[in-house]
Amino acid sequence: CNIGEGANLVLNSNLQIDCSLVVSRGGTLTISRPFAVVGNGTCEILSGGKLSVGNLEGITLRESKGAIQTVTRLYHSEMSLEYIGNSFQRTGDACISASHLVLNNSTGIEFTTDMTIQNGGSLTLRKGYHDLNGKVLTLGTSADSNKLVYEAGGLYSKNNLGVFKRWVPSIVLAGNSGNKYGFFPFAKS
Repeated sequence: CNIGEGANLVLNSNLQIDCSLVVSRGGTLTISRPFAVVGNGTCEILSGGKLSVGNLEGITLRESKGAIQTVTRLYHSEMSLEYIGNSFQRTGDACISASHLVLNNSTGIEFTTDMTIQNGGSLTLRKGYHDLNGKVLTLGTSADSNKLVYEAGGLYSKNNLGVFKRWVPSIVLAGNSGNKYGFFPFAKS
């Protein structure tokens, strides 16, 4: 099964697969809480594909937890990832890199692993306050057009050990001040 350009498969129950489920460029797999893709098959999110996760455990390496519970799980570093829960969520430990990350949970998300958003990618804070939990969230690895989209909420670290790294061109910092150019989305502790 291939979820391609413009298609969105929304799961409101568990989906049992014993073959391959592939989300390709422009396709979206939306997994509502508390459901999951399960079975002996493969679930793969390709570059440009999007995974929207409502599962409280996020996406994990363990077969019996999280939104994807298939035998084989492949997450490409150029995929898009959105957390859409309405109860407290964890990111899970399976995805350490994405092209676009959207934090869209008014109750909050706790990071359970370090995460890097690839160059040219974006971090969107749609709603909620999200705990870095001593982990490192990196927006890009150079000053190449990384985008921070702020709608509401922010980041914090309850143990004061979390780090948000953001790369910005030095020319932007030299002549401009204020949230527009030097914005770091920390909210509360």
